[in-house]
Parts: sequence; structure tokens; C-alpha cells
Amino acid sequence: TVNKVTIELRKYTDNWLGWFYINSKDIEKLLINFYFPKGLFSVRTDGKNAEMHASYDIEYQELEGNTPIGPVLKLNGYLLRQQQSTFGLSESIELPVSFTEGVRVRVRKTSQNTYARSAVYDEIKLKSVYACSYLKKLVYPDVTLVRSQTVATDGALSVKERQWNCIGTQKLYSYASGI
Repeated sequence: TVNKVTIELRKYTDNWLGWFYINSKDIEKLLINFYFPKGLFSVRTDGKNAEMHASYDIEYQELEGNTPIGPVLKLNGYLLRQQQSTFGLSESIELPVSFTEGVRVRVRKTSQNTYARSAVYDEIKLKSVYACSYLKKLVYPDVTLVRSQTVATDGALSVKERQWNCIGTQKLYSYASGI
């Protein structure tokens, strides 16, 4: 005899978001920003919060003349956290070789967190995808170059056009000393 049976139904999901085509030259790195609007946690049957996991797949492939070439490369992402507020996550992918003409990218959530009698908060959204390349030329005559790196927080991602407030100094040539 069976006293208790728990049946859990899961639907098969092959829900990819994309392909997103990025036609840029000499791509060496991909930067994918995710957003968790409700945080990442679960509420157990006793009313206490517990950590929850989220997993996702990122697939990317080189483009040549806007046509996919070569193998589809894949990254499996996993995050375990107990956070009740919104937060962002950046996934950085160093490409094995420089993609000379472009890249296509797609993502999907793979975690199916469905537990009987518990509330699960694991919604994940794709915020942005960037294709990056390293600067080859580091010195520009008569030009001041400022570089920055920003962590993908909610505040940073909400700014459409970033502005800076900084103090810059310049060394002037002295005709007296020649320096």
C-alpha cells in the first residue's frame, strides 16, 4: 500500500531567447547582463526564507557575412543565493579566438524550481548583451583618454547615458627645462 504520493508535473521547456546578431569586428569577449526583479529565494512551509538556485544556458556562435560558421559554443551558468531584493548579474565570456565579423547569442533559463507547498522566487530576465574587443591603440597624441569599468547594478543599468564628474590634470611641456 502507498500512504503518500507526491506527483510533480514539469513541462518540457526549450524556450530560447534569441538569436541576437551582433555585427561587430574583432570580438574578443561577450558580456551578458541578467536581472532578478524579485530576488532569488524561496519561502519554506515553515515561513522561513531559504536559498534558491537559478541556472541558465548561453549559446554563441561566430558569424561570417551574417551567416553562422563553426560550432555553437555553450556556457552553463548557475547561481545559488538567498536575496529578497532585486539584483543584477553579469556573465563574462572570453572567446577562444577573436570573432572577426560578428557573433550571434541566445539564452534560456534551465532551472525548474517547483516545490510542493513552497513559494519560489527565481525569475530571471536578460537585460543586455555586449560584444567587446580590447583596444589595440593605447596612446592617442593630443587626446586625453579616460576608461572606466562599471559593475552591472540596478542603478548602473538604468542609466541610458553615463556622465562623469572628475578632476583631470595635464603635464605641460616646459621650454626652459625641455620636460
